[in-house]
Amino acid sequence: LVANKLKVSKSEINKIGEETPDIAIKTENEDLANIVLNGEELKALSRGTPIEVTLSAELKQTVSQAEKNAIDEKLTTNSKVGMYLDINLFKDFEEDNSQVAELNKSIEISVDMPENLINKEDGVERKYSVVRVHNGVAESIPCTYDAATNEIDFTSDKFFHKFVALIICL
Repeated sequence: LVANKLKVSKSEINKIGEETPDIAIKTENEDLANIVLNGEELKALSRGTPIEVTLSAELKQTVSQAEKNAIDEKLTTNSKVGMYLDINLFKDFEEDNSQVAELNKSIEISVDMPENLINKEDGVERKYSVVRVHNGVAESIPCTYDAATNEIDFTSDKFFHKFVALIICL
């Protein structure tokens, strides 16, 4: 595969609303092609057919009661919800824009931490975690926080209506 035929870049992220933090796919283009595309799409890509993969993110002020209950079960004693993000993945192939629900392998995603969630207190260590809600099931997924860039990185193989990436501040 020729990686540059698959268009994926931070500029192609669909960020809904001004308050939504920047988000990016960190997985390399060629790896992303092999993870997101099916056999027919990979063949078309190798023939030069352009295929675009887009990550959509929207900061949500509220979630459904069922999602809130599922998320609350994952909270620990000294934790609280930092933000709710609705993250979805789409692919555009031959004028067919479709949502991608599940992948055969995880992709890496990076989210810029909003200022109000960054710890600025001396002597206080803040830890972050991500809870994903997919098809009504909440799951804690590993993440790393880089204080130098103020980014949280995590991987996911599931995206579908209401994939809510929840960043919890401890």
